[in-house]
Amino acid sequence: MNNGTAEEAAAVATESILQTTWPLPLWGTILLVTAALLFVAGIYYSERGRCGRALRIALAALRFSLLALVVWMWAGWSWQQYRSDKPELLLVLDRSASMDTKDGQPD
Repeated sequence: MNNGTAEEAAAVATESILQTTWPLPLWGTILLVTAALLFVAGIYYSERGRCGRALRIALAALRFSLLALVVWMWAGWSWQQYRSDKPELLLVLDRSASMDTKDGQPD
């Protein structure tokens, strides 16, 4: 049974990507979260009561964080990890004019 060498282990890398199952584009999600933030802030700003301003700000921050958590769960965002191998063939093209210059001393 071959366990592989150090070169083979170096050729394989583990990468991760943030994937979503949300049907809306990213700008739509940002717009939705911004609208929710403004809505929550507006409600707590217009509310008049006996509690102080600091308590209302704390409650608004708590409510917004819960709404953001619900949007995060609706979006289905999760970190997907996968293993990727390095390419077996690497092709390099030199399109610069450096190959047109002559070596050595001018005549």
